[in-house]
Amino acid sequence: MESDVRSLIRNYILFNLQREEDFDPLYEDSRRTIKRLSAFNLLRRNQLRLRTVAACAKMRKNRRWWVRPIFLDRQLAGAWFSLIPVMREFDEEAFFNFLRMTPSCFDWLLEQVSDLITKESTRRESISAGERLAVTLRYLASGDSQISISYLFRISDSAVSEIILETTAAIWCALKDVVFEPLTPEFWRRKSAEFEAKWDFPMCLGAIDGKHCTVQKFPMRGSECYNYKFGNSIVLLAVSDAKYKFIAVDVGARGREHDAGVFDRSEFGMLYDNHQLKLPPSVYNNDLMTPLPYVFIGDNAFALDTHLIVPFESSSKPEEVVFNYRLSRARRVVENAFGILAARFRVFRTNMIGSETLV
Repeated sequence: MESDVRSLIRNYILFNLQREEDFDPLYEDSRRTIKRLSAFNLLRRNQLRLRTVAACAKMRKNRRWWVRPIFLDRQLAGAWFSLIPVMREFDEEAFFNFLRMTPSCFDWLLEQVSDLITKESTRRESISAGERLAVTLRYLASGDSQISISYLFRISDSAVSEIILETTAAIWCALKDVVFEPLTPEFWRRKSAEFEAKWDFPMCLGAIDGKHCTVQKFPMRGSECYNYKFGNSIVLLAVSDAKYKFIAVDVGARGREHDAGVFDRSEFGMLYDNHQLKLPPSVYNNDLMTPLPYVFIGDNAFALDTHLIVPFESSSKPEEVVFNYRLSRARRVVENAFGILAARFRVFRTNMIGSETLV
């Protein structure tokens, strides 16, 4: 209230000074009227504000229930207390199908993220870190809606939404330095040797491609995420090695963007353009009698460059046909990596429903 009065006085003084500068000063009657109207409006606004606060407090006080009746028996019928312990003890195959990982892998992951997702409350018993992780993994593994996950674990849908958002962020923070190795010349030479050994494609560092992850249209986004497949999506750009492992990812580009544009604006693409990926120097080839650079491989969506090669558009010569075949055979590892990802976590096969941050 005090700040509102100060603001009111300041605005009145400024208004009075402005009228004097315009050679149209206010008369005493006008000043008195303005002061009365301003004070009346201020009191009226505060009266309405107090009524609104009181109404909201009354609504909160008269809520139907603190916990829905179907969620009261969570510790008896919830999946974390009834289903998951039985599968862990007697059927590890069903446990793997349910959470897409073995019990030992689940325990290891829980150990990594438990400090980040553990909650404490003095008013009621908090949802444990293990249950939070199980909710998140089931959401990713099944692709079901958050409402379905809510009924399965007997947790409110608002709590499920918050749990999934916080736990996925915790998994990323805990594992990103474990999963993604530092980019060094020795790292790139090892990846090149794997490509040559498995796919008979020398000097290759990785295969680049983008995957359109289908989403429900975000509010206030218009056609920013509308893609060429006549749907809304977020682009997952990835670089895969010869063993179907992602060595670099970029998430968040809109579905309407081209793969080449997504690559140029990604952090990996910026490092590539600025020659900061620490790629090994070129190696002299005795058969061709010329130094050959290490390269990434992609499809025709990307632009040909010194360290990025794409197929020939019109392969009329026999050697071009052979080159396209060999490049396609090596490049498909990133397509297969996307397929493995979607087969393991089926949320990538569904139309994701959630905020842009969660997706």
